[in-house]
Amino acid sequence: MFQASIARAFLLAAMAVWTAMATTAAAASSPSLGMAQYAHRAWRNVDGYGLGTVIAIAQTTDGYMWLATPTELLRFDGVRRVPARFATGITFDEGARSLKGGRDGTLWIGTSRGLFALKNGSIQPEELLGDMNVNAIDEDSDETIWVAGASRGNGILCAIRTSGNECHGRDGSFGPEIVTLHRDRTHALWVVGVQRAWKWGGKAVPSFALPARADVVRSVTEMPDGAIVIGLRGQVARIANDRIDTLALPAWTRDLAFDKALRTRDDSLWLGTADTGLLHLDAGQLESFATPNGLSGDKILDLFEDREGSVWVSTSRGLDQFRLPRLPIEERGLQS
Repeated sequence: MFQASIARAFLLAAMAVWTAMATTAAAASSPSLGMAQYAHRAWRNVDGYGLGTVIAIAQTTDGYMWLATPTELLRFDGVRRVPARFATGITFDEGARSLKGGRDGTLWIGTSRGLFALKNGSIQPEELLGDMNVNAIDEDSDETIWVAGASRGNGILCAIRTSGNECHGRDGSFGPEIVTLHRDRTHALWVVGVQRAWKWGGKAVPSFALPARADVVRSVTEMPDGAIVIGLRGQVARIANDRIDTLALPAWTRDLAFDKALRTRDDSLWLGTADTGLLHLDAGQLESFATPNGLSGDKILDLFEDREGSVWVSTSRGLDQFRLPRLPIEERGLQS
């Protein structure tokens, strides 16, 4: 344990030095300054403040942020947090695993005991999915809600429509679990299981064997060139032109576990790691941002971009916000 801690400390120090050198070079050769563009503020779980461990983040059409913790669901306006309370007595003391803000204002909540829909203060369970462990939620252009996870040892993909529900995978075709979903620029739905990824749609469903096991949610996104990237252990898989390979990254990243992936509207790629903070790839420049740089924690639990373009990062020790343009940095605890 001590040796692992020393090795991690050396890695963080090397990352900080490498980032400083890369940022200086980028500043000299390009008007883009990468992470230096962003104003950063952090809410840390210290001195009784903060909000504990944020597992999932979403935003609804009214502008509110929603944060799922292991014991409750919180509404957050950037200053105050308000625990969600429901007259029906429904609680999330077992934790919500995934959140999705729908176009009609509904907040979809995925849990270890099924799917719930919150709208206008009223919450309803999706009765037919009560035995499903929901890992991911996506909305199609026709407002179909796609839900993925596992049930009774099989990976399950379900479509929720006003005309009725349909589910796939109870025959084991998706393996033991679906860990994440992604809607690409062509509106195709990518389904990522433990060992394979599928491009869902049409009669023929192309699939790709992953070079390493995928076992974390919200670890897939899309590159500006349309390639699909999936965070794995020690590498980031890249699917393009019906082939799968790995994203080219520096050698020092080979020991990292890439747990989260997000492409933002400015076409930069954010990668969250299991214990060494963030990596940010923009215009060919790769930078790291970890606790030595001010990040609340080095274990990344979720990445989310809101409607205003801010990137929210939940860590094991707090919540961080990165936003443009650059404004004075603030650091505070959350108010109840």
